[in-house]
Amino acid sequence: MKYSLVIILGAALSLFGQLSLPIMLAVGFLAGGAGQTAEVFFPPPRQPYIPPQNRPKSATRSAQLVAVIFLALLGLVLIALAYLVRLPRPWMQLNGAFLGAACLGAASALLAMGTKTRESHNAWLAAMTPQKPLDFES
Repeated sequence: MKYSLVIILGAALSLFGQLSLPIMLAVGFLAGGAGQTAEVFFPPPRQPYIPPQNRPKSATRSAQLVAVIFLALLGLVLIALAYLVRLPRPWMQLNGAFLGAACLGAASALLAMGTKTRESHNAWLAAMTPQKPLDFES
C-alpha cells in the first residue's frame, strides 16, 4: 500500500507539479525514505499465527544488506535512464527520476532502520504460538 502511494505521488507531481528534475529527485528521496520509515513506526497488521511449514524466514543482517544493495542499484539505474534517455513526454522522465530517488530513499531508510525492522520481524516470528493447545491424543 505504501509503495502505491509513493508511485501515485510521483505520477501526480510529474504530471501536474511542473517541478525541475533536481527537485523531483529530492522529493522522491524523501518520499521513499518516509514510506520505508512509516513501516517501522506504523507496522502493517500481521497474522497472529502461521503454521510452521508456511512461516517466513527470520530476518538477517545479510538479507537486509542484499535488499539495500538491490534498491540502491535499481534507483541509480532509474536515475541514469532518466538523465540519459530522452522520452517523448517530459513527465515520463520526471516520473522515472522520482521513482529512482524513491528507491534510493527507501534503501537509505532500510539501512538506517535495519536493526529495528529486523528485531520486530523476528519478535513477531518468536511470538507465534498455537491459538489452542494441540491435542495429539484424538
